[in-house]
Amino acid sequence: MRTARTPDGRPTHHKVVVIGVFLLALLAVVGSVAAISVRSVERDLRVIAQDEGAMLVELRDIHHLVLRAQLALEQAATASSDERARIVDRFDGLLDEALTRWDAAADHPLARRMPETAAAVDRWAATASVLREDVATGDGVDLALVRSAFEDLSTAFEASTVPLTQRVEQKADDALARADLARRILIAVAALGLAVGAIVIRSTFRSSRQQHHEIARRDRERDRDTARAQLETRLARAFDQARTEPAALRVAERALGELEPDRPTELLLADSSRAHVEVRLRTHREEGLPGCGVPSPADCPAASRGQTMVFETSDHFDACPHLDGRPDGPLSAVCVPVSIGGSAEGVLHSTGPDGQVADPETLHRLRTVAARTGDRVGVLRAFSRSEVQASTDPLTGLLNRRSFEDQVHHLMGHGRLVAVCFGDLDHFKAINDTHGHDTGDRALRTFAQTFRTAVRPSDLVARWGGEEFVAAFPDTDAATAEEILGRLQVQLAPAIATAGLPHFTVSFGVADRADGDDLATLVTAADGALLVAKRTGRNRIVLASRRRPVAVRSDSGG
Repeated sequence: MRTARTPDGRPTHHKVVVIGVFLLALLAVVGSVAAISVRSVERDLRVIAQDEGAMLVELRDIHHLVLRAQLALEQAATASSDERARIVDRFDGLLDEALTRWDAAADHPLARRMPETAAAVDRWAATASVLREDVATGDGVDLALVRSAFEDLSTAFEASTVPLTQRVEQKADDALARADLARRILIAVAALGLAVGAIVIRSTFRSSRQQHHEIARRDRERDRDTARAQLETRLARAFDQARTEPAALRVAERALGELEPDRPTELLLADSSRAHVEVRLRTHREEGLPGCGVPSPADCPAASRGQTMVFETSDHFDACPHLDGRPDGPLSAVCVPVSIGGSAEGVLHSTGPDGQVADPETLHRLRTVAARTGDRVGVLRAFSRSEVQASTDPLTGLLNRRSFEDQVHHLMGHGRLVAVCFGDLDHFKAINDTHGHDTGDRALRTFAQTFRTAVRPSDLVARWGGEEFVAAFPDTDAATAEEILGRLQVQLAPAIATAGLPHFTVSFGVADRADGDDLATLVTAADGALLVAKRTGRNRIVLASRRRPVAVRSDSGG
């Protein structure tokens, strides 16, 4: 899983979070402004309620007092003398209270905006005061005059308070409208903030989940890489301890048994002719399961193509034909080519239940075992070839002088009886001079092959140099070695004739422990006996202890 990124390389969710934080900050500013607006509206409403509203109430109360005083004055004008004094007193109280409260309200800014009302109050008060004296003395009262003054006052009050009331109501409506707008803004900000917050939280959650999946994926990859590295290390350590090809194959068999215990697996390698394959290792031997029947590397699809092949089921028409017809029924398989020295020399064949494809780690383990096995077998074969080349004579294939000396020293170091013979082809220079060096080389090879065939498997035969040869016979005395060399001389003539070479013979000198305790002494003794054989007619075998030639059988060509 890959994290989406912006053009600047940062993960996409970082951009979403940054935008979300910016929007939240902007919403916080807008919300703060709206909240301040609401508080301002509340303050304005309080001012209207406490100041202008209170003034309106006061004006209405003064107007009501004036109305009551007017009624009292009219009642006093028509009342009997007994009731007049009481009514006049009430009039006086109402008039004083109205004037007092008017005087108190007159300093209010709203009152200063009502000059007509103030003048009407003064006219009514003056008129009412004059008429009051008339009422109090019992003189006639001009009620029309009083009523006219009162009507002027009422008209002035009405003219002043109605606009004032409308103004107050308008201010209140405006304040309420601002408050409603601010509340709507707050609601919108809250809703938008929730939406942005949800987006940011969702983005953060998705980012966290992606990071968790990414961390888990990396942990799995790290564990997988660690397991693979450990497998490589273990295989390298195990194969490094295998000094022979069978030991290396045993390491591979044990590794497969441990790594894939549920998968029958076998390793097939080409034989020396590369025309056939041989089963070199097999797990689950005890189950007796039949293995791959491919006859040669060329017939194996995986080996011939040089690539791993996976078959889900042997029933598919494109499956390997060598999987078909197994006695245990359909199955799945993995075939991994095994490369030795750069060429596919075999295949690692592993089977499983039908329809179950091997998982990637199983494939990796099989490939790793196949690759490391091929590498180790290739190295061991290269070492073996190098050792053979280093220890043998390139012309004849026999041991060379140094390798012969090392092996004989080893035998004698363990106290074993060893007989040594030293031989030389008779008149070999004449063969080279007459027939050429190519014929001479063929003569040397034919003699070496015959020599190697005539002796026992445990005997050591080497080319000492030129046409000189040496042999060591373990646990043998000079007399027995003489018999072995006699067989060689008998077999040499037919071999020469078969090879179409000019006839030649060979002379030998033989020595054993009776002639010396070390190889150098024995070779010197055998060489001395060889000189006796040369001087006495060649085609002879001379024992150093007797220093006399031994007659050669007539069929040797002597």
